[in-house]
Amino acid sequence: MRLRHPGWTLSFGITLSIALLGIVCLLVVRYGPLDAVPWAYIGLGLTGAGAVASLLHVAKHAHDVTEE
Repeated sequence: MRLRHPGWTLSFGITLSIALLGIVCLLVVRYGPLDAVPWAYIGLGLTGAGAVASLLHVAKHAHDVTEE
């Protein structure tokens, strides 16, 4: 089985780390000393973008695997 995009693992790891960074940002806003107004929106944006990008990477990888 040959993968068309062998570097997908690295990019998938990056997108997952973005999602985790967003979750950590939300936790720090909730339980830490940060002001909630600007940082909560940044955390939500990072979490959402990372989750959507991770889902798209998994779908692309599944498409590449099942194409052959």
